[in-house]
Amino acid sequence: MKTTGVCPNCKYEVKLSLSDGKFTCPLCNSTFDRYVASALVILKEGLCLWDAGETPRDENAYAMAEYLSRIPHVSVSMNWEATPVRAG
Repeated sequence: MKTTGVCPNCKYEVKLSLSDGKFTCPLCNSTFDRYVASALVILKEGLCLWDAGETPRDENAYAMAEYLSRIPHVSVSMNWEATPVRAG
């Protein structure tokens, strides 16, 4: 599933270069940061799969992580410890 350069609103595919940080969809005129748009496309696809019953329905986080790790281009971390945040 392609996510980079896909409009989360209408699914139109925009050709982006690596230097393009933002894009405007020529079909629906929505403007997005490329990474936020990709995250929204992945989220919407995941929710559609969940509704279709294609994802694990239990509360087992390890089962979900195992499922997600089989999807190309998805990185899953099982590190549940809080990541320290530096001030300033």
